[in-house]
Amino acid sequence: MKIQRSLLLLLFVFTIQFGVNAQEEENLRINGGNIISFDFTYGFHLPGGDLNDRFGRNNDVGGALEFMTANDNWIFGVRGGYLFGKFVDEDVLNEFRTSNGNIIGSSATYANVTLLERGIYTNIEFGKLIGLVPGNPRSGLRLTVGMGWLQHKIRLEEDRASFVPQIVDDYAKGYDRLSNGFAITEFVGYQHMATNRLLNFFAGFEFVQAFTQSRRDWDFVLEKKDETKRKDLLVGFKVAWILPFYISSKASDNIRY
Repeated sequence: MKIQRSLLLLLFVFTIQFGVNAQEEENLRINGGNIISFDFTYGFHLPGGDLNDRFGRNNDVGGALEFMTANDNWIFGVRGGYLFGKFVDEDVLNEFRTSNGNIIGSSATYANVTLLERGIYTNIEFGKLIGLVPGNPRSGLRLTVGMGWLQHKIRLEEDRASFVPQIVDDYAKGYDRLSNGFAITEFVGYQHMATNRLLNFFAGFEFVQAFTQSRRDWDFVLEKKDETKRKDLLVGFKVAWILPFYISSKASDNIRY
């Protein structure tokens, strides 16, 4: 009797283990292989370094085209995005303000000119996904580094009812402090690639170090060309929705999504 119970127990354990292994093999078949993916991101950043003297917190939206290898989960891609914010700490229009802080426009009335942060970034990225989820090697710790270009400026949002002629068209270039330069980006976070392909995302922390300088020939506020070498920093959180296309080695099942 005891022998029969032991045999039944071994058979039960073997059946469960076989089912688990079969499920893991099925998961690998579904989301295994090389992957070409598009992602769409939203980020929130706090500035540091010289950038902290010019701007406050900002947001960014962007996307990327990536390739992930089948066996080792190496990541290669190109990424870009658009930075925007409403917190500007350098008042480049101070010379136009009256004693009460207003600006007089073309119609001899107060003009409402808003200062905003605008920017773009592009980079080439390289990294690795370290699988942490049993049965799903495509979900786990995501680590990437990137090298590229960061650009930012102060946007002068004019009042349509009473504009300021000193800052329109090409004159605005003397106040917008357009700056750009080489940038390095690091990201660490969690990436999930569902075995049913329905839920694919990553989220984590991003760090940017950029070495920029002014690209304008003349700064009206400084009354000279700004040749300051800047070190601009960003620290923030980023989340992305991923649209993957799985490339299979089988001729009958070349691309799946």
